[in-house]
Amino acid sequence: MKSHGRRAGAKPAFFRDEDGTVSLYGIYISVAMIGIAGYAIDSNNAFQVQSNLRTATEAAALAAIDELGNPQAGIEAALSYAALNADPTEHGAAITASDVDFGNWNGFTRTFTINGFPSNAVRVSAKRTAERGNAVGYDLMRLLGTGSYNVTADSIAVGLANCVGGGLFSVGPAEVWNSNQFNSGFCLYSDTSVTLGNTNIFPYGSNIVLPDTTQFWQGIGNLGASQALLQGERDLDVLAQVDTVTAQMQDGALPAYLPDWITRGPVYLSRIKPRTPLQPNTFYRVSGHVSLGANRDLTDIAIAATGNIETGSNVDMKNVFLTAYGDISFNSNNDFGETDYCNGGTYDIHLFARGNISFGSNNRMRGMLMAAKGDITMLNNLAGLSSVHAEAGGITYLKNASEMDSCAAALQSPFLEDPTDKFTVVKLVK
Repeated sequence: MKSHGRRAGAKPAFFRDEDGTVSLYGIYISVAMIGIAGYAIDSNNAFQVQSNLRTATEAAALAAIDELGNPQAGIEAALSYAALNADPTEHGAAITASDVDFGNWNGFTRTFTINGFPSNAVRVSAKRTAERGNAVGYDLMRLLGTGSYNVTADSIAVGLANCVGGGLFSVGPAEVWNSNQFNSGFCLYSDTSVTLGNTNIFPYGSNIVLPDTTQFWQGIGNLGASQALLQGERDLDVLAQVDTVTAQMQDGALPAYLPDWITRGPVYLSRIKPRTPLQPNTFYRVSGHVSLGANRDLTDIAIAATGNIETGSNVDMKNVFLTAYGDISFNSNNDFGETDYCNGGTYDIHLFARGNISFGSNNRMRGMLMAAKGDITMLNNLAGLSSVHAEAGGITYLKNASEMDSCAAALQSPFLEDPTDKFTVVKLVK
């Protein structure tokens, strides 16, 4: 009878040798697992490297923006902070001097232009690339034949209130009426409040700055005003010097800060009247009031008065330095400063008053630095406020239909500690 049982000594099927039947499949699975694990680990490493580079570029950009008016110092500051945050022994030459760019950031288009005007931003880039010889090496992916990968990062810091175009600054309220045209780089600042009328224009790069932005009010049609509003504080350096400057101009030798076009004086007078002859290149000390009259030219003149200084209309002033214990006032249709005032790089007109400073209508103002412990008032239809820097201890009034413009670079003065004249309002935009 035929037996259907298992042969004696035969192994069960699951104990039989099947050499080589799963080895190729296992290799595929192992390679895939290594690839997935390698990708995850190396991607995380890349993320960490990029995060480190980003921290370094942010720190470097913020350090450089503090030196916006001095690119070489800005580059040195950027490289110093970059090294603290991205150790060159680990990252190589990830950030070099050529990776620090100064230029303009346009917040409307969100674009950075190298060497653009106004200069309000710094971009710092970091690169770990094969081209630089510091590419980031793979850990596990190199087992699959891949050696390194490139990692980059960049940051842009913007000095949001870099007042290279001048500005109106006051301890008291700032009141701007209607239809005034501001320029990029111009700042409107008050410690107290800012009030706008209607249809004023603030292009990108102009700034309205307050310590408390809830104290900003406006009418209708003020183009760009809301975008220009920033929170920040400012020390009014020129205003703080009014008492000292007016006192020095009345006593002792010629102050060292008088421009070099003053070569004679002081000449002592009890009063200046409209017909009093005044000689160019001369410094006059007046123990009373000054009335400069109308329809005359005044060039290379310095006057210090213990009373008020009054000027009529149609007066042409170039290279004038005026100080008063009282008020300084100008009527209408006067012309201040050289037409090519930007070429000199300094302010042509200086005004210091312990009282108020006021201007009538239709004046043309170029390269003017002024400070009054009282109010500063500018009436209607000013033909231009070109690189005008005005600081008031009281209220600033700007009435109607005036236009502003400025030089490409900030004008310098011994009374401004920082020639770039910027706030400490800084923002990382990338």
